[in-house]
Amino acid sequence: MINRKDLSKYIIDYKSSLIDAIRKINKNKQKFLAVTKNKKLIGTITDGDIRRALLKKKLLKSSISDVYNKKPYFVKKLDFEKVQLNLKNKKLLHCPVLSSKNKLIDIIFLEEKKMIRPNKVVIMAGGLGKRLLPYTKKIPKPLIKIDGKPMLERIIFQLKKYGLNKIYLSLNYKSHLIEKYFGDGKKFQVSIKYLKEKKKMGTAGSLSLLSEKINDPLLVMNCDIITELDFKKLIEYYEKNRADALMCVKEYAFQVPYGVVNLDKISLKSIDEKPVQKFFVNAGIYLINPKEIKLIPQNKFFDMPELFKILSKKNKKIVAYPVTENWSDAGSFEELKKFNVNLN
Repeated sequence: MINRKDLSKYIIDYKSSLIDAIRKINKNKQKFLAVTKNKKLIGTITDGDIRRALLKKKLLKSSISDVYNKKPYFVKKLDFEKVQLNLKNKKLLHCPVLSSKNKLIDIIFLEEKKMIRPNKVVIMAGGLGKRLLPYTKKIPKPLIKIDGKPMLERIIFQLKKYGLNKIYLSLNYKSHLIEKYFGDGKKFQVSIKYLKEKKKMGTAGSLSLLSEKINDPLLVMNCDIITELDFKKLIEYYEKNRADALMCVKEYAFQVPYGVVNLDKISLKSIDEKPVQKFFVNAGIYLINPKEIKLIPQNKFFDMPELFKILSKKNKKIVAYPVTENWSDAGSFEELKKFNVNLN
């Protein structure tokens, strides 16, 4: 799926010329453009369409109107796995996604065969979801749907996209509902196992329940993080820096709503009017050297920042990885408002 900010790279107006299409199509690796009229999809044009037009002696300044495909394959209901299957069966490489009013809202491309990574993933999905009460009285937070799919399913899809298909779900609150939905993971083309918390164990405590030997850096993340993070680059960064632990961080900007007064004792030196303060915050995604898991106490409440404090005291190498991709903490109403969420 396309980052909404990047969608414009794949769109061209129906009045454009062939040279306009060439210039734009050469700037995207998919070699594909959606042809729109008043933001509505009316066709598609590919690198192959352009090459065929040039072979027919079409002038570069001529319109794309009789070059683009006027009957493209598209969907209005997003089901990624089904679309991927249809693309393979139809031997197509792309599929526009339209709104009910035929406006282009996304594009799905046929997935390339991805390398399966040995790294195992633990997703912390056992919390009570207090910030989302009263809705989480009926349904656990990981099953709240965003654009028609549970947020946890969206995380699993993003992991699978980068070859991470060995997943543990750490569960407590309403665990039976989550197990019923995900099962062993086969229907999502991943392997899912469960770490069952008998009591609250924090954001790291359930790692002590891992019985399988872990040989590769362990990816740990919260269940309410919706992100387009490139996990391949993340793991490569960790390995390149030979780290013992990694924490993903996200820049957070906060504007002070008042003029900030700078003083020297009682003397006023300057006034900064509504300055913007920038910080890096914990993004809830970590990579841990499996040898460090032994530092986590058995069957006790233990948060991930506590583990990082211990590692720091032991002079272990801890690195930060700034997340530049889209990232949201979907565990609050404020963040959920950014998505299409049905809380009924």
